[in-house]
Amino acid sequence: MVNDVIWSLFMGALQGATEFLPVSSSGHLLIFSSIQSIASADRLSFIAFLHLGTLVAVVFFVWNDVLSLFRSLKGLRSPVKSYSRIPEFRTLLYLITSTLVTGVLGLSLESPVEKIFSNLSWIVGFFYLILSTVLILSDRLEGKLRMDEMGFFRAILIGLLQSTAVLPGISRSGVTIFAGLLLGLQRTDALRYSFLLSIPITAAAGLLKFDKQTLNISSVTAFLASMLVGLIALVILKRITLMRRLSVFGYYCGALGIAVILGVNLL
Repeated sequence: MVNDVIWSLFMGALQGATEFLPVSSSGHLLIFSSIQSIASADRLSFIAFLHLGTLVAVVFFVWNDVLSLFRSLKGLRSPVKSYSRIPEFRTLLYLITSTLVTGVLGLSLESPVEKIFSNLSWIVGFFYLILSTVLILSDRLEGKLRMDEMGFFRAILIGLLQSTAVLPGISRSGVTIFAGLLLGLQRTDALRYSFLLSIPITAAAGLLKFDKQTLNISSVTAFLASMLVGLIALVILKRITLMRRLSVFGYYCGALGIAVILGVNLL
């Protein structure tokens, strides 16, 4: 029992850190969960608790933005007029567009990806090397557009890139921040858009696999750990992104990718 709680605490902290820090939560969970014997059904439900913890963290962190988006719907009569007059309503439509694109592709890719990468494979290392390149390049990009100025085409492209996060070794936050910067968003807005975009995706990942029958002290411990560490990770990511220091994580992912490819036993 004690060992299970300690393991849950560790996995919760790992999820909280890697869900938002651009180092791929799926890749790290794949690496570490492979050394713990958990039935596949229980593993899915356990991971759901981890996602729910990070969901609470990000909603709390961007609560003011979330409220602004919902307030843009108040008294909505003409979507066309609201689109032209209310910046928050435009942003909400772009978020919905990106989410729908990711949802369609993500659902299509999730099953085959889980089958291919159910066990740790050296190919995951290549995805880490790709992520490393993306993060290093992100420090060199800067745009001038606000979220509400991005347009539907950019929203679709960001949704497409976000769907690649189903691949273990590809970070959702990393590719969405990179995509926003590459498409001309201001650094602050690229970061905010990435945070807001994570809410529906994280909610789906947690709620669709949630099983209340697996609610126990271990799952609650994992939930709390992922929530608290997730909040800390969000603060760190915000500061590092604005300071143009994402390359620090890029070098880490590059080293990890090489280690995985070479078959180094990290643990």
